[in-house]
Amino acid sequence: ALPISIQKAASTSSDTLAGQQLTNSDIPVIVDRCIEYITQYGLNSEGIYRKSGQNSKTTNLLELFRKDARSVFLKKEDHQVDDVSNTLKRFFRNLGEGIFTEDYQDWLIATVIDDEEVKIMEYQRLLTMLPPMNKATLKALINHLYHVQRFCNCNQMNTHNLAIVFGPTLFQTDGQDNKAGQVVEDLITHYVKIFNVYEQELLKQMNEMDAIAKIKEAQQPSNPTLTKHFICHVYFEEKSEDKEHLIKIPASMTADELTFEILEKRCMMRKYKDFWICFEVNESEETERPLHYSEKVLPIFHSLGTDGYLVVKKHLSMDAMLVYLASRGEETKHGMMRFYEDWSLMRMKLNQDKFPHRYFILNSTTLRLYKEVRSHKPEKEWQDHRSDEH
Repeated sequence: ALPISIQKAASTSSDTLAGQQLTNSDIPVIVDRCIEYITQYGLNSEGIYRKSGQNSKTTNLLELFRKDARSVFLKKEDHQVDDVSNTLKRFFRNLGEGIFTEDYQDWLIATVIDDEEVKIMEYQRLLTMLPPMNKATLKALINHLYHVQRFCNCNQMNTHNLAIVFGPTLFQTDGQDNKAGQVVEDLITHYVKIFNVYEQELLKQMNEMDAIAKIKEAQQPSNPTLTKHFICHVYFEEKSEDKEHLIKIPASMTADELTFEILEKRCMMRKYKDFWICFEVNESEETERPLHYSEKVLPIFHSLGTDGYLVVKKHLSMDAMLVYLASRGEETKHGMMRFYEDWSLMRMKLNQDKFPHRYFILNSTTLRLYKEVRSHKPEKEWQDHRSDEH
C-alpha cells in the first residue's frame, strides 16, 4: 500500500495552481524547472518560445510533471529547448481559471490608459488582487521573460515578440484581441516598477544571466581557445592564504559538489552532524549567504564583485535548527534514513548503499520527509489517520 499512497500524494491533483506541487516560493515546480532549463540552455536560442517543439514530447513532459513534478529533472542530453518552452506555454494555456483568474478583463481594460504612471499604478493594484500563488508565479514568469528579451540580439525575441506569444497563452484566447499581448508587453517593459523589484536583486540576476551566456559561449566548438571550466579561488573556513584553494569549476558544478571537493582536498570526511556548506561572502557589505546545495556555483562566482568570495565552512545554525525541528510535536523523532520511493525499481536495486539519504521527522500524527536537514519544507507528508479514531 505504501508505494500507491506515495504516488497518490506526489501526483498533481488538478489543473489549477493550487493543485500543483509547489516550490518554497509558491511557484509550481513545472514552471520553476522549465524556466531554469531555458535560462541554462535557451537564452541564446533563436526564436525561443516562438518555435513549437514536438507535440508528442510536450505531451509526454506534461504527463511526467503531472504524475510527480519533483521527480522530473530536465537535462540537456534528454530534452530539446523548444520542447521545454512548449511545455511551459501549454501549462499556462491549460491552467484552470488562468493566471489572471476570472477577473482577467480588468487587466485588458488597463491597456487603454494613456498616462503611463497611472497605468503602472493600475497594474500594481490588480497585482495585489491576485491570490499569492498567482502573483508569485506571474512574477517568476515575467522576470524570466524580462531576461530573455535582454538577449534579443541572439534569440530574436524582443519584448513585443514575446508578448505576441504569451498574450494569448496567458489569457487563453485565440490571439484576435491584441490587448492580451499589450498587457504582457507592459508587464515586461515595466517589470521593475510593477513588481517593485529591488535594483540590487535585478543587477545580481543580470550578472548571473550574463555569466551563463558567457559559459555557453565558452562551450561552443567555434571557440576552441576558450575552456569549458573556470579556475576559481575558494577558501576553507576563512579568507587567508593558507586556506585558499584553486578549483576547476565546470558549468554544471553545484554548491554541494564544490563543498565535497574542498573537504576532499583538506582530507576531511563529512560526519553525520557536521553541516559543511558553501557561503557567498561580501566583505564591503559585511554579509554572507549560504548557497542552496543544488545551486550552480559558476554564475554565482561570476556575479561576485571585487569584495566578494566563496568560502566553505560549517553552518553553525544547523544544530539549533535541528533542536527546533525535533521540538515540534510532543513525541518527535528525527533522523536520516535511506529511502527509495519507486517500489518496482527498488526490488532491482540490491545495493541499498546507493539509496539516497532523506531526513525524516515523525511525531504522533505525521511523518514528514525532507530532502535534507537544511530543507525547511517537506517533500512529502503522510498522516496517521488512526489518530482520528481516538
